[in-house]
Amino acid sequence: MTINKTVAVIDCGSQYCKVIDRKIRELGVKTELFPITVNPMHLKGYGAIILSGGPGSVYNNEIEQCHPGVFFIGIPVLGICYGMQLMNASFPEGNVSKGKSREDGPTEVELDTESLLFQGLNKKETVLLTHGDSVSRVAEDFKVIGRSDRCIAAIELTLPELNLYGADHRSTTHLYGLQFHPEVDITTCGQKIFSNFLFNISGLPRNSFSIETRVEEAIADIQKTVGDKNVTVLVSGGVDSCVCNALMIRALGEERVTAYYVDTGFMRAGETEQVRAALPNINILDKGTEFRELLTGVVDPEKKRHIIGDHFINLIEPYVEEGSFLAQGTLRPDLIESGSLVASQGGSADTIKTHHNDTPLARAKREEGLIIEPLKDYHKDEVRQIGRMLGLPEAIVERQPFPGPGLAIRTLCSHGQDTDRPEMVRMMEEQIPRRLEEDITKRFGCLGRVLPVRSVGIQGDGRTYNRCYNIFYPTFGQFDWKMLFKLAQEIPKEFHEINRVVVSLLPESSDIHELVPTYLDEETVEQCRRADHAAGEWHELKNCSQMPVVLLPVTFNGLRTAVLRTLVTNDFMTGLPYIPECTTGLIGTAFNVAAEANLSQVMYDLTSKPPGTTEWE
Repeated sequence: MTINKTVAVIDCGSQYCKVIDRKIRELGVKTELFPITVNPMHLKGYGAIILSGGPGSVYNNEIEQCHPGVFFIGIPVLGICYGMQLMNASFPEGNVSKGKSREDGPTEVELDTESLLFQGLNKKETVLLTHGDSVSRVAEDFKVIGRSDRCIAAIELTLPELNLYGADHRSTTHLYGLQFHPEVDITTCGQKIFSNFLFNISGLPRNSFSIETRVEEAIADIQKTVGDKNVTVLVSGGVDSCVCNALMIRALGEERVTAYYVDTGFMRAGETEQVRAALPNINILDKGTEFRELLTGVVDPEKKRHIIGDHFINLIEPYVEEGSFLAQGTLRPDLIESGSLVASQGGSADTIKTHHNDTPLARAKREEGLIIEPLKDYHKDEVRQIGRMLGLPEAIVERQPFPGPGLAIRTLCSHGQDTDRPEMVRMMEEQIPRRLEEDITKRFGCLGRVLPVRSVGIQGDGRTYNRCYNIFYPTFGQFDWKMLFKLAQEIPKEFHEINRVVVSLLPESSDIHELVPTYLDEETVEQCRRADHAAGEWHELKNCSQMPVVLLPVTFNGLRTAVLRTLVTNDFMTGLPYIPECTTGLIGTAFNVAAEANLSQVMYDLTSKPPGTTEWE
């Protein structure tokens, strides 16, 4: 029987399924994605099988489950997170149960380096764990090859001729389960694990699958799809849309490509001028007034994203020739976080936050075949590589990402103190934060408070919209960063109502924190813009991939609060906050931001991704 050199990746609804796909391709091995409902018989003859994680439970009969037969067809299988739990539960004596605490974030695990899967690794490695359910009893004949403080982190089973679907080329079946995610950047040993599984265990050869060949395929696909029609490109000035524009020009020629930059009124200081200088031939549409009018009084973050994304398409339609295409620089993470079926074979991934290029209107236009997105299978670092290949200037290629909705989603809005709610409801909502504050102080010994705002997060492969815990120091400026980042990891694991942890950078003038009415009016957006601009050189930190400055409707003395949110990442699906090298410099920046933007407090976001997303909304 001929061995298929392709790896079958089963999408069980994980936010990271497409990252698995991408990491395997980086090793020179082709992949094919299958939905969670795939018939095991369709997988016979593939070189290996990988099951992604997912937000569901192996005991939830209301969701689609992967058929356990995938473990019995004589092909090496690697089950990740949910995939490991399903593997364990599919064999005699295997049990999975809901734990008392979650694990969401970077965690140290101890590995059995005698296992083929972990050869060449350290006995202790830092990995990403994000789960609620855990293996509570290992299935018969399975061996534990990894543990964290809270869970069984890895299992393996090696048996001869474990094949209920008919013998093939294998005499031995290798089954491996990982509770952690090897596909993300936080798991620094992840590529070595995949390499061991693919080459040492599954015996697959490396092939010529590379980004260069994929670019050639993308250009050929553009030419085939567009034919003799023209293309209009929506350009934000960021790397994604600029690379999309360059790719279109390479495929079709300049005369058939027209680019428009839309100034929404939510851009950073100098943004439009920078775009004009970098792309002198671009058409600029000033639509700030229109966007602000549409968003008057809107506070819900998903509504803001939908309104902005839909209006992008509505206003560009008059400029698109009849019968021609609209091109977007949509990336794979955009579609994944938006819960798009384009990015999910299983169709079961949670919507974390709707990206402006994947709103319902964008999806409808996509269904009509009117939108072309040549980068939809790429991640940010891959797009940077393509940009260099196409000759774009380094200032564009290495530019920090800036979301399409811009400062509109970096300004958290609120109606303020809601006095229209029933008194009993208000009392209950006030009691929950107080209980959390007391419990967190009792458990960890830190001083802090639960802020009266929520932010978007990812916990257990699902979307959360949870509370933020604010640590503050009684002695100003004496920050123990190692302890702070440890608290930011541990607090959301034990208190599931929390998905983000921040620390106050400025002296505390008051412990009274209230909500102040905040909308996307010109004055408030300008306050967010000044805070962002005042952060200065922090935007250009070495190794810092992105630094949103977020305006909160939280006041301690009548003025609003800002948060500096840093992220170190390559794929933008996961990441770690930047660890400040100079506390004095950071405090100086905080004072400058507060003074320039007229703020009561400036905070530093300590949260990794997950459990928090890059942006707060």
